[in-house]
Amino acid sequence: MWRCLDHPGPRCGSLPDPGCQTSGNNAPTSGVACTAANLCAPSWHICTDAAEVAARLPMGQTCASGITTDDFFATDQSSVGSGLCGDTGANDLFGCGGLGKAATASCAPLDVSSGNNCGSIGTAWSCGGSDTGERTGVIKPQLGGGGVLCCKTM
Repeated sequence: MWRCLDHPGPRCGSLPDPGCQTSGNNAPTSGVACTAANLCAPSWHICTDAAEVAARLPMGQTCASGITTDDFFATDQSSVGSGLCGDTGANDLFGCGGLGKAATASCAPLDVSSGNNCGSIGTAWSCGGSDTGERTGVIKPQLGGGGVLCCKTM
């Protein structure tokens, strides 16, 4: 579970909050002071975009190869809308998983998106009623349904 306290969205948690109560394995046991970055282990960060995920995937693997559950794992991929991944914008969330709307080819290897107002990724996610600002407005106030996709810091 994560919720960015001052600024919603995966980007708000660029550094783990030391006040987050965890079980010691980067799995928060409560939402107290947790940010999205608390879900990534030390020396790891929320994957920035499709290009970073593609560079980190083992040869021959796809985004969904290791995710066989109905969960959504968000990245910080940008979009200006229409499900198209790009270098700017806050429209939709993109990631990997078995939960979500199929992502467009521009997002490969990311295979799923949140859809409008996070409607395609279930009730564990909330985008605050926005159809165009999901990436910056998302909170995840419930357990289950996934989390963030973490990449090793180089």
